[in-house]
Amino acid sequence: MSSKRAASYTSLALFLIGILFLRYQLSLEQKPKEGSIVLEGTVLDEPQRRGQSLYFSFQGYKVRTRAYPSISYGDNIEIKGIIQEKNFLSFPQITIKEESSNLVIRFLAAVRSRMKTVIEKSLPEPAAALLKGLLLGIKSDLPDDFSDNLRRTGTIHVVVVSGFNISLVGGFFLSLAGILRRRVAITASLIAILFYTLLTGATAPTVRAAIMGGLAFGANFFGRANFPIYTLVLAAYIMVFLSPQVIFDIGFQLSFFATAGILLFKDFFSKIFAKIISPFGEDLAITLSAQALVIPIIFFNFGTVSILSPLVNALVLWTIPLSTLLGFILVLTGLVFLPVAYFLAWIIQIPLTIFIFLINKIGQFPVNLIEIKSDRLVLFIMYYSVLTLVILIIKKIHHARIARTKN
Repeated sequence: MSSKRAASYTSLALFLIGILFLRYQLSLEQKPKEGSIVLEGTVLDEPQRRGQSLYFSFQGYKVRTRAYPSISYGDNIEIKGIIQEKNFLSFPQITIKEESSNLVIRFLAAVRSRMKTVIEKSLPEPAAALLKGLLLGIKSDLPDDFSDNLRRTGTIHVVVVSGFNISLVGGFFLSLAGILRRRVAITASLIAILFYTLLTGATAPTVRAAIMGGLAFGANFFGRANFPIYTLVLAAYIMVFLSPQVIFDIGFQLSFFATAGILLFKDFFSKIFAKIISPFGEDLAITLSAQALVIPIIFFNFGTVSILSPLVNALVLWTIPLSTLLGFILVLTGLVFLPVAYFLAWIIQIPLTIFIFLINKIGQFPVNLIEIKSDRLVLFIMYYSVLTLVILIIKKIHHARIARTKN
């Protein structure tokens, strides 16, 4: 790359970062930083239960309230509370009002409720709770002991709506290109992705995956090549521009850096583990690629790191795409004729049960979590600095080998 082109790219990057900074400053001015506040609207984020409390996002604020009476996606509520640090509302007064007048929200809430009912009637617990997490992003129904084991084994990230879900939803409609015109099929894929994103609560990982999927299908629509790493950066930029506070969302951070790690390092690790039997070698490569960038975020936010996480992920990751695919079939079938879903439930229980069994067994190992008690910020900076140095050295060695081969 010429010095002139490098300078142009650097200037463009600084300009775009400057725009984000200004957008963030404007967002701070738009919201009161302290004092009393009254909010009213529809809950678009599925509340997550931790102990006897519920946590959810509402109009840019993080809310903590009591688990009962329960608040669900689609509820029309009024909140009165005191703003605390980082736009946090702790145990505000919440009133559940009449049903939302927004027909789209009411329709999404009805479909979501119907899907939950199909899953709950077809599967026993905790398999039903796990599938609701995979398809709808609902974690509040997971048993406390199972949730603890997911965190201890470093696998809580799999119980989330992912890019695989988006690709299934969009890919289904794209497959209709043989029946419909190609551009009509792609347009249907984009609409389906938007619908599914709203249906699952539009959490940060889902929105990131939806934007990436939408850009990929959009590139297909216009006959352009899709470059995943640039698409990821563009998706993140769009999200931060629209909602600057999302940059502090741990779900967004983990989703972005895990995806970036897979895109950047998967081929490297796949070569190392090429001789390990499939799918475990590939899953191990994906796990290490993702964790190469997310480990600092985990210990910075939670103060612990699971030493067994790569091994556990390699053992269980193959069950997730299979469970997700079968789960979609089960739900769609159950929405039409529930008795058929009872039969399909016997099949999907196999991968779900294997996942649950392994997580619960390995999660009970006494030696698993490493606690980080020293200055996390220093370790955070040191980790990424060393990782950057290692990448540059490997890249330099790689280029040197290519040069020797050509000579």
